[in-house]
Amino acid sequence: MIKSINRRDWLKSGLLIAGGLVASPALAFKSSSLVNHAGKSLLREYVPEFGLNESRMLARLNANENPYGPSSSVIQIIAESISQGNRYGHGDAATLIDMIAEKEGVSKDCIMLGPGSTDLLEKVAITRFQQGGNIVSADPSYMSVMSTAQAMGGTWKPVPLTADYSHDLDGMNAAIDSATRLVYVCNPNNPTGSITNAESLKKFCLEASAKAPIFVDEAYLEFLEKPETQTMVGLVAEGKDVIVARTFS
Repeated sequence: MIKSINRRDWLKSGLLIAGGLVASPALAFKSSSLVNHAGKSLLREYVPEFGLNESRMLARLNANENPYGPSSSVIQIIAESISQGNRYGHGDAATLIDMIAEKEGVSKDCIMLGPGSTDLLEKVAITRFQQGGNIVSADPSYMSVMSTAQAMGGTWKPVPLTADYSHDLDGMNAAIDSATRLVYVCNPNNPTGSITNAESLKKFCLEASAKAPIFVDEAYLEFLEKPETQTMVGLVAEGKDVIVARTFS
């Protein structure tokens, strides 16, 4: 049964509980470190440092910005939500999880929210690579999960993109070994913007997920024609060892 949820009322009831953020590898960064009691650096926090006169810029395209800003209706809803800014948004988060699960056809137990998909990428890497192991991915690709995996003590097994800049799925499958803790696929890929055929990717995921978890990063899925036909989220519903990330950015 399809549930009826008044999205305007829901949005007005809480403040921005799930705004997406995707960082770009083309940005300049400064870093600070998180260290343990022995003084060993565990993770580095990267903070954008532009060093430009931002007031004169219409948009920073390499930071996923657009020159138009939020619509008037979004501005109005945010303004109307200010009075609820003293409340935690846990109830609203639960509502959003229900909405996403309904839309994507998966159990709500499969949904995890984060402040941008990069946060979820890094959390997966933290949990998967505490005991070492390797991560397989295309090269070049979005480096957040690979960098975090290496910071945790893992190693990266890069597989060069093909001549048309799509993922070399056969090469990635062959690169998986007994020490592989995660396979990362960014589709459409960042920073190349290239697309890997959905049917080929699904076949790869079905086969490779029997050997290691597959993380499919679909941060740019909505730029594709008929994105609902390009997603791998159906494999999650089938119980395959597949993780899919999306973003509201």
